Amino acid sequence: IPTKFSVFGNYQNSFKSNGYYATDINGSIALSDPETANQFEGGLKMNIVHNKINATLSYYNITVKNSLLYTGEFFNNISVQTEGGKIKSEGVELEVNAYLVKGFSVIGGVSYNDAIIKEDVSEANVGTRPATAGSKWLANFNATYQFLNGNLKGFGIGVGGNYSSDNYITPTFYLPEYFILNANAFYDTKKFRIGVKVDNLTNQKYWIGYSTANAQQLVNAVGSLTYKF
Repeated sequence: IPTKFSVFGNYQNSFKSNGYYATDINGSIALSDPETANQFEGGLKMNIVHNKINATLSYYNITVKNSLLYTGEFFNNISVQTEGGKIKSEGVELEVNAYLVKGFSVIGGVSYNDAIIKEDVSEANVGTRPATAGSKWLANFNATYQFLNGNLKGFGIGVGGNYSSDNYITPTFYLPEYFILNANAFYDTKKFRIGVKVDNLTNQKYWIGYSTANAQQLVNAVGSLTYKF
């Protein structure tokens, strides 16, 4: 439907080399066979409410074969690996951009990812979520309002946030879910801009990482001053 709805889809087949890897605890080295992947995606793009809201909803399905897998053994601090892994990943994503009122804009998104190991050197890992898959649920938003007229013209405020569900590093160890709230204020003119930004307003303790645990900053503030030539 012109200017309102459109349907899209794509298919991709690809391969890559994972290079050389240690095959045993004696330090034997081998060149890996190519890792292959098949991906298809489809979705809907929308432009509605008199062009004030545009959104994209999509579904994807990815299967990766012959990936390198860690055996849990080491040679001189080098991880021993083996070939033959198979991982399937599928999910949905929604992204929305809205400009409902003059000066007020909202950007938001949410995604769900279901990743599962289909083949592994260890049967115990089959059916589990890969350590590098990240969180199943992710969401973010940012809302900004700027005065375009009157005595407060150029002044603006904004608020945003990020959410992540539990992130399992191993089947028994995970990084807990978190919701981070951020805010900012600014004054923008033709010649200069003054801004202040405060991240992690609630002083939330949280960690991110893919197979790792990295502590993130607590509440922090940054100020800026920009002069325009």
